[in-house]
Amino acid sequence: MLYQFMPRLSDDEYAKLEQSIREHGIQVPVLVDEVGSIIDGHHRREIATRLGIDCPVDVREGLSDAAKRTLALSLNDPGALIAAIYRAWNHRRAGTHATRIQITAGSEIPRLK
Repeated sequence: MLYQFMPRLSDDEYAKLEQSIREHGIQVPVLVDEVGSIIDGHHRREIATRLGIDCPVDVREGLSDAAKRTLALSLNDPGALIAAIYRAWNHRRAGTHATRIQITAGSEIPRLK
C-alpha cells in the first residue's frame, strides 16, 4: 500500500462503510495509477473484493510518485496537505534568517519578486 497514509478505519467506521456499500454500491471509484497501485480507496476495494461486487476504478496515468503521494494525502487529509504546502511556501518565500526576523518583528515586509 504505497499511498495509504491514513491509519485503517476503526471497526465502527469500517462497518459503516461496508453497510453503505452493501446498500448503495461504491459511489466513488477507486483511484489507481497505470500499474494498478491504489492511490485512494483501499478500504472500498477491500470491501468490494470481500463482498464480490463490482468496484469501479479511475486510472490516473503519468503522475510522478510525488504527485501520487500528494494526491493521496489531499484526498484523505486536506488539512495536512495545506499545512505542508504552507510550510514549503513559507520556507521558500521567507528567504534569509534576517528576513524572517524582520517579518516576525513586524518590520516592513520585503516585496516578493
